[in-house]
Amino acid sequence: MNCPVCGAPVKEGTAFCESCGANLGISKRAAAPAAIVIPKEYKPLGPWAYIGWSLVYSIPIVGFIFLIVNSFRKDNLNRRNYTRSYWCALLIVLILLALTFGIAAATGSMDELMQIFENSFEQAQSGLPY
Repeated sequence: MNCPVCGAPVKEGTAFCESCGANLGISKRAAAPAAIVIPKEYKPLGPWAYIGWSLVYSIPIVGFIFLIVNSFRKDNLNRRNYTRSYWCALLIVLILLALTFGIAAATGSMDELMQIFENSFEQAQSGLPY
């Protein structure tokens, strides 16, 4: 094979002419890396999956059952970890509610707190704005 610019002989598979430096149009590209395959158990959840599971977990009885089942399943670690974090969030909410009612009972303002809840419940039933 000869260089198309200067005519000097070049070796087969060379990218540039050794005499004039002309580009011979042969590129030695590295092989493209193989696609990374993530095992099913490590597959990430999409944003809509998080929204969907949050809605499912919010259903009173069915959601509680799904919370228990998904907390121990091993087929997808990301879903299992999300379910366990949902349990942690529920636990934090329950602790805050217990603290709120405990402080209200200890300070003697439990009657006032119950009156606020009753008033808001009656207004919600009558359809009046707050």
